[in-house]
Amino acid sequence: YLNSAHSWATYDVWTKGGIFSHIAKYDHVDNAQKEFNKLNYQLRALQRELSDVNMARSAEFLGIDATTRAVDYWFDNIFTDLNVRSTIRENQEKLRRLERNIDNIILKLAKCKAQINRDINKIEYERGKYRCLHYLY
Repeated sequence: YLNSAHSWATYDVWTKGGIFSHIAKYDHVDNAQKEFNKLNYQLRALQRELSDVNMARSAEFLGIDATTRAVDYWFDNIFTDLNVRSTIRENQEKLRRLERNIDNIILKLAKCKAQINRDINKIEYERGKYRCLHYLY
């Protein structure tokens, strides 16, 4: 949604696309906001799950306030268009960073899991070795 919103914002900056481009742009921004709200809920759940291993991350979506939207609709100037496009770009970058953070969390968890499995295997091996010695005596 943000990619589409960015495309429409760029179109609006350079072509003065009018009301149609504004409607398309804000429709995509609103859809992105809805998806981000869902993502934020999921991130809170992830934070609760990962609080004991100190790996949780948070994210923030920069909304476009009603005043900026009104000015963008009614006055349709390049400054507002550029400001909206800049906000969309910032949100895209924040989501990219969040994706990298989540990928890093997944890698750390996989490493922790592998280490735990090695530890378990070592303990089971030692325990099995102890049992064999126990039977010999």
